[in-house]
Amino acid sequence: MKRGQITLFIIIGIVIISVIGLGIYFRDSLTKSQSQEIISKQVEVAPEVQSLYNNIYECLQSQTKDALILSGLQGGFIEPPEKSIDIEDQGISIGYGLSNGRDTLPSLSVITREMSDYIDSMYETCIDFRGYEKYEIKEEPPKTKIELNDNSVSFIITYKISVKIDGKEFKLTKPYKYAYRVRLKRLHDISKEIIEKELAEPFAIDISSLLDLGVDIDVLSLEPNKVVYLLTDKESELDNKPYIFMFASEVSI
Repeated sequence: MKRGQITLFIIIGIVIISVIGLGIYFRDSLTKSQSQEIISKQVEVAPEVQSLYNNIYECLQSQTKDALILSGLQGGFIEPPEKSIDIEDQGISIGYGLSNGRDTLPSLSVITREMSDYIDSMYETCIDFRGYEKYEIKEEPPKTKIELNDNSVSFIITYKISVKIDGKEFKLTKPYKYAYRVRLKRLHDISKEIIEKELAEPFAIDISSLLDLGVDIDVLSLEPNKVVYLLTDKESELDNKPYIFMFASEVSI
């Protein structure tokens, strides 16, 4: 294994352990460190269904965070292409933003669609209806809409539920809304700029030219023609941690 590969695995391992904790970290911290911005998105519901609402709210919140983090660690992909860099024992695959002389970075529309699909398909893994056996619950599949702003990412999730308790019906129909101070659009723009520089000057990219892009950039060497760009944005935060976006690049020899 080359020295660059060892460095890559060590750094990525630290990144994943400290930033992602997929499911474990976020689910343990949901009730401990929610931003005021997120708390303000909750809505009032009848006391009889408050516990159920809180269960759903926290579940969907954890899924939105997981989607953002996983997308960032995998080059914008939730489902990486077959050609990706697999990180064994970490459960992620870093997608290529540049491969075979082509820009292969997913578009923002692809990124948001994959995150939406992830949330809509994974919600059942954390919504727990145990303890509500006496309730008659009817649900519609969730539908997630994502809005990318210059300095934030917003999730609007429509997940309609009707609940009957002792013959009395309650409806939870208002969207669940979450907003995070993550500059995903900016990080995507910076990634595109790096890829354009790579295409224009293969093997001769001026590293110093990356210093003015407004984020911390680490270039992790794999092989003579393969690197991973790791972008750390201190202006983007999830639970007071900088947001990370990384992608692989392969220059044709």
